[in-house]
Amino acid sequence: MESYKDEIVLLQVNNWQTADKKAVCFSRDHGKIVFMAYGARYPKSVSGRLLQPFACLEAELYPGTRVDKLKSCQLAAPMPQMELEQMAYGFLMAEMTERLTEQGEPSESLYLLLRRALQLLIKRNPRVAAMAYLIQLLDQRKGTAGSVRCRAALFVRSAVTGREKRRACSPFMKRPAGCGNSYACWTWQNRNIFR
Repeated sequence: MESYKDEIVLLQVNNWQTADKKAVCFSRDHGKIVFMAYGARYPKSVSGRLLQPFACLEAELYPGTRVDKLKSCQLAAPMPQMELEQMAYGFLMAEMTERLTEQGEPSESLYLLLRRALQLLIKRNPRVAAMAYLIQLLDQRKGTAGSVRCRAALFVRSAVTGREKRRACSPFMKRPAGCGNSYACWTWQNRNIFR
């Protein structure tokens, strides 16, 4: 089984069973990758210490049928030092990237956009940086269904404005392109303002 190397940004890391970690990342050449890091929770594991959300790594992976396996990894860029608010917006960006991308769809432009947005979270206003990234993400993923796009835009609105109640188009109802929700439609139609 041939391994492959790629530069990745970790989106989500979860503990798995007693000694392993399961991670979701977005890579430069392979798109979204789900992989297992066996033995990563042992104290002496070097790769286990590097598997942190938002870390940019150069990883070597073995392809698998459902999930890939991590062989080795090293830092490609310094770990971002984030405050709590920046980290919250970073997790919002990571979750939306994970939900709106498919496994095995490479997109180098989306990878570079994600890297740049994570850097801007630290340097600029995190709320504005996250909103600008999410609108550009929706713009790049415009090939997806309109109802998914509308729900994602409303989820972004509720998360960014701090509202607890999420109002979204019902997944059981088909709505036209102008779905009647003024903010989501305005955001989608005027997405180029933030560039």
